[in-house]
Amino acid sequence: MSSIRRCHVSATLVFFLAGASVGGAQVVGAASDTVCASARLSLRSTSVDRMYAEALAGLLSCSQTGPSIIVEEWARSDLPPNRLAALSRASGTLRDQRIYDAVTARVLDSSAEDRVRLEGMGVLVRYFDQCLAVLLREPGDPIRGGRSAILLGEYDHDPSTEGAIPLNRSVRADVLAVFRRVAALEPQGIVGEAATAVISQLGRKRSPLRC
Repeated sequence: MSSIRRCHVSATLVFFLAGASVGGAQVVGAASDTVCASARLSLRSTSVDRMYAEALAGLLSCSQTGPSIIVEEWARSDLPPNRLAALSRASGTLRDQRIYDAVTARVLDSSAEDRVRLEGMGVLVRYFDQCLAVLLREPGDPIRGGRSAILLGEYDHDPSTEGAIPLNRSVRADVLAVFRRVAALEPQGIVGEAATAVISQLGRKRSPLRC
């Protein structure tokens, strides 16, 4: 099932011009070292996108090593663009400060590709509120009139899981600070415009129907 169908119909659309593409947490049972090592190997060896996504899903029960492996993926310069969505989804589900730090570094890196940074923003939004999600649309979508869009909506399942290193208690303020910094430094860029749009939505009152 696509992530778009996981969001409520009432989700808020935030548009910005683009020239490039763009519950509570629960603790799960620890996976064996063998399972976690196997998942790590699959991430780097498989040429099948579905198996890559399945390997990431397997890491969600690896509270200690899973975040470290996901951090390695965010640091890659050769990650295929079509795998970014799966990486973003897994990162937003496994709440761990190591992942937060790695994703934040990518979002703030103005030399990184826009798609990487925007997918990272989606992770930070889920860290701000684990019931929220940012969905990225490709430019040129006829429904969007040639514009890209960020769809800020609510998850109706897929509860988050906790990594071994909890997020800082200030995570919500930290996320807002990251978005505000990007918006201030890149007011005319795709990522900066997206950050400005998301900031305006994060403080809005949400539906009582939560994930």
